[in-house]
Amino acid sequence: MYTPKDILRSTKYGNNYWETFSFKLNRNIRLFSDLEYDNWVLIETNPNVKLFCEQPYSIKYSLNGRSQDITFDMWVLYIDGTQGFIEVKYHDELNAINPKSERAIRRTTIQKEWCLENGFNYWLNTDLEIRKNKIYLNNLKQVISFIKARSHTVETDYFLILKNVSYNRMTISEVLEKASSM
Repeated sequence: MYTPKDILRSTKYGNNYWETFSFKLNRNIRLFSDLEYDNWVLIETNPNVKLFCEQPYSIKYSLNGRSQDITFDMWVLYIDGTQGFIEVKYHDELNAINPKSERAIRRTTIQKEWCLENGFNYWLNTDLEIRKNKIYLNNLKQVISFIKARSHTVETDYFLILKNVSYNRMTISEVLEKASSM
């Protein structure tokens, strides 16, 4: 298991800051962009994810004689034992034709190569994958907010709701009805 790196909010790192409670980890987590938050929603509500850690690990590389750090956005451990690092980027940041994409492409390439060399899986999640089903993502956000609003969260209720939402097509009204009958 990893421990989140201490990254200051005042740096240029990330365009929006989120601090939220993870029921899966039973602690507050910090995310540094709206896209990282959306990725977290999918990770937090995925019943196949056992553990995760945001900003878990930094690797060093040298460019033009200057040492730099790259911090992965997330480490994930699935219940089947598969684990790896996730980097979250907007698709437009990875456009090889755009000169502004050079930094993001270089950094993700370094991360991928490091993971290959060190035996880790590497997943590059873009907004196209994370937000491909906006209704599903918004429903998951709403479920999380309902769970947070309950005065006493019962872990079995939480997993029953997530299991139903993950495997059955349900409206938010149906989720509320199911939750109120537990």
